[in-house]
Amino acid sequence: MSHDVTRRNVLTMVAATSATALSGCGYIIGGDDDLVITNNRREEVSVELELDSESDEELFADTVSLSPDSEVTKDDVLPSSGTVTLTARVSEDLSNMESFGVDEATSLHIDIEDTIAFEKTV
Repeated sequence: MSHDVTRRNVLTMVAATSATALSGCGYIIGGDDDLVITNNRREEVSVELELDSESDEELFADTVSLSPDSEVTKDDVLPSSGTVTLTARVSEDLSNMESFGVDEATSLHIDIEDTIAFEKTV
């Protein structure tokens, strides 16, 4: 085996290992998904999602089911700029609503546990 082939194989293994290590972190800067919904509970949950523009126009609405310790992503739901209001509801007692300024690089993360927490990444 030539030295170039061995070097290429090592670089490929390093790249694959790095991607695998990062894939579990959940909050990679520069991700392509507009919404990332993570269920950190031990039971399946159904999450009602609603995304409205600052003029109260509904941009996105869906109900997603997540098994325990799983993640669902949605893309192409955020506008390229502006302010949006995100609502996530699991039950009458478990919901959250928050407004965010967004641009083309924005990703909104929704973590379901005993509470619903939002995080914005760019």
